[in-house]
Amino acid sequence: MPGIFIFSGPSAAGKTTIVRTLEFLYPQYFKEAVSDTTRPMRPGEKDGRDYYFIDKATFLQRLGRGEYLEHQEVYGNIYGLRKREIIDILNSGKNALVIVYPEAMYFFDIFKDQYPVITIFVDADNKILVKRLMERQVSKKDIEKRLQTIDYEREFKEKFDIILDTSHTTPEQTVDYLLDKLRQFNISKLVLPNLSTIIPRKDMYMRK
Repeated sequence: MPGIFIFSGPSAAGKTTIVRTLEFLYPQYFKEAVSDTTRPMRPGEKDGRDYYFIDKATFLQRLGRGEYLEHQEVYGNIYGLRKREIIDILNSGKNALVIVYPEAMYFFDIFKDQYPVITIFVDADNKILVKRLMERQVSKKDIEKRLQTIDYEREFKEKFDIILDTSHTTPEQTVDYLLDKLRQFNISKLVLPNLSTIIPRKDMYMRK
């Protein structure tokens, strides 16, 4: 039985890295649910992989039709995850990997009668977060904005099923730990890869 794994936490904590590592190492088990956004595409991003980049008019039309499971405006741009995106992944037999803001995890309760839903909070030391944001060439002003939201985001931390600290771990180590924790839930029929099959790849990229 496929499940829904919801990732949340501060900016630059490593949410995307963990999701991409899971999908890279185990494509037969995991698939990332891609959100829509009205923000411009950044260098290195791809439509359909990082986000579905759409204009505001299209977003509002979809919103009016009730297509979004959740949506949020962040720094003047709108982000939203379509219900169809989740359903298509689950119907394919794969686990859906979702990245959302902390309070959005409650919107996924509608799936709990049919599928396991597990919430995962990803965090790191503040100094590490700032270092990663600087490496992304995020402006000082934007870094300050993001740091202002950290305390609020961490208020939800203890409400999550699993907490990951990526301050001093590689993506493979984090995935190893996460899969071990998921097995401890002992959810009947939830299919997960065998830990012994993890093979570190030299071509793995790190996006925090």
